[in-house]
Amino acid sequence: SSSTTTQREQQQSSSRNLQNGNKSVAAPTGFAASLLIFTYVGVEQGTGALLSTWSFRSIGQPRQQALDLTSLLWFALVFGRLFAGLAVPDDFRADVLVGCSILLAVFSGLALALLAARTSGDTTPTTGLSLVAPVVFCLGCAYGPIYPVAFARLEARLEGRFTSTFGGVVFAMGGLGEMALPLIIFRAWRAFGGVAFGATICLLSLVCVFCWAVVLKTTTRPQLEILRSRDAHRMQTSKGGSMRRRRVSAADYAPLPTSAPNATNSMAASSSSQLDDDVDDDDNDITDGSDSGLGLEMEEDDGSRHGGDEA
Repeated sequence: SSSTTTQREQQQSSSRNLQNGNKSVAAPTGFAASLLIFTYVGVEQGTGALLSTWSFRSIGQPRQQALDLTSLLWFALVFGRLFAGLAVPDDFRADVLVGCSILLAVFSGLALALLAARTSGDTTPTTGLSLVAPVVFCLGCAYGPIYPVAFARLEARLEGRFTSTFGGVVFAMGGLGEMALPLIIFRAWRAFGGVAFGATICLLSLVCVFCWAVVLKTTTRPQLEILRSRDAHRMQTSKGGSMRRRRVSAADYAPLPTSAPNATNSMAASSSSQLDDDVDDDDNDITDGSDSGLGLEMEEDDGSRHGGDEA
């Protein structure tokens, strides 16, 4: 009963520590994570909603090609998410992937602003599809990994302290950004021209870079992940030496089975008995040879004696 009471007290103290850890860890990262999802979801939805209209009115794309650019954006987003899920299994690389994707969104938005600035003085602006399509594809690939990978890495870095309340707040901020930021992007575009569309995407993506840096700074890599990476590094650096050590130890230090002493004794006994038999055979051969030689000599002596007597 005393041990049960002690275990119950330990469980209660650990649960209290976990709750305190939730408050202390989620508080500094909550604002950054919420602002990250708020900004990303709003920029993604605003880009998808306004890209075709912006490309038609600001850079002179035909209506059909403008709609094709929207389809290309969502196709690139799907491609980016598949690439993140299949080709980047490592957790540390996933952290780097999120940062690189946000930076790619920054440069893609800047490229859209430069394309609009290139045709801002023309009465009938026209920009070739070969210039716009690669930028749109890069922007979609940049948007793809951010949302799912950032959520997965945030939950892993909090090490079980990602509560339902915290997750609900972060998801709610994403819905709020989806509602507000497309309107802000549209107002900036109508007020300052086509350059403001790409410039707004670039600035909001920079906010995402800041938020992700804060998340990485205020959270730590999981302990299991650190130990696993250390073990993998140790195995890679000492692979040749360990292989040589394993070959030597397998030949010299392998444990003998239980019946090995009896087998060794029986082999030794059989070897000694066989040696004794060989020695006995050799002795018999020597004895027979000596006896037969002695008999022949005796017969020769007897023959010579009889010959002498007859003579």
